[in-house]
Amino acid sequence: MHINHITSLIPGILYFLCDSTTVFGLFYGRTLVKKDYNSFRGRDLTGGDIVLTFECITVFLAYTAILFNHYQYVQLPLASSSDYFNLLERKIEMDLSNSIEKPDISNIKGEIKFNNVEFYYPSDSNKKLILKGINLDIESGKKIALIGDSGSGKSTIVNLIERLYDVNSGEILLDGLDIRKYDIRYLRNLIGYVEQDQFYLIGK
Repeated sequence: MHINHITSLIPGILYFLCDSTTVFGLFYGRTLVKKDYNSFRGRDLTGGDIVLTFECITVFLAYTAILFNHYQYVQLPLASSSDYFNLLERKIEMDLSNSIEKPDISNIKGEIKFNNVEFYYPSDSNKKLILKGINLDIESGKKIALIGDSGSGKSTIVNLIERLYDVNSGEILLDGLDIRKYDIRYLRNLIGYVEQDQFYLIGK
């Protein structure tokens, strides 16, 4: 059984023990206060002693159950921080050894060309091509629209221009220079990008 399932059962078990302790404790307490069994540090136990003892046990178990109920709120940030540090420690798989070019900004025109580009996502074990032999010319200063069904590769083309991934074959040129030769941070600073998912803020 998964550790999360076990910890989720603990509060219920403790609450059961809490109620059981109260019931059995009060019945057994009646026996303890009888003269034949009564002996506690030189004095007789009273009903108040029994009630107080089992009330303390009950409160202890109840608050322990509450503590475990809040354990999930400790687990969530721990899991999130684990993902965060794993992301920070992840090593980039792209080869950036030749990504050093930083042409003067005044020379950047924005002409983009795809030459026989093929691409599949690295996470796809089947290596299904999203783009197959794509040739595309985007002239500087021109507005274009990419139209197609969901999954046809529209967002993938944008991801490749930003060099979030590298092509599997072919090349993408920016002003005649392969984008893999640009300094990756410099390249991305040249690009403005608006997500396709919209978020609306409703004012008061």
